[in-house]
Amino acid sequence: MIVPQIFSSRQEVRAGMSTRLNGEEAADQGVNRRTGTSGGLSHIDPNRNTLCAHLGFSEHELAIPLQCHSHTVLRVKCPGEYNNCDALVTDEKRVALSVTTADCVPILLFDPIHRSIGAVHAGWRGTADAIVQRTLEIMREEFNSDPIHILAYIGPSAGACC
Repeated sequence: MIVPQIFSSRQEVRAGMSTRLNGEEAADQGVNRRTGTSGGLSHIDPNRNTLCAHLGFSEHELAIPLQCHSHTVLRVKCPGEYNNCDALVTDEKRVALSVTTADCVPILLFDPIHRSIGAVHAGWRGTADAIVQRTLEIMREEFNSDPIHILAYIGPSAGACC
């Protein structure tokens, strides 16, 4: 489990990322948290539950983008799956944002003043189409967030070697 240090002193936000070794599958099989990938549905719930339990919330609190390598950002007010988007933002206390990445980059955003968060799946297409800038603009429009106050964590991604 990777816990971003930038959020560690913030009681009001919990953030973390799993590696392929953090699930319930054998270490050589990897972890599948997303519908429609190679591990099959039987592997998704136990692995997602492991991550949620470690971070202290229920899988039923997740807002999950059904990612499509776009620059689409959605504001969400409740848990569930959200079609055709690659970033979510919210200011709801019991909504946990999620993104799934491998060679794309996860970016987590937190505005400590307005208590809003964002989770971005930044692939090359979304990055080329300014998905992070769009996410910051949506946070400004929806929550009055000022980018100067937003804490950001750029997570790990897989490379050609691994």
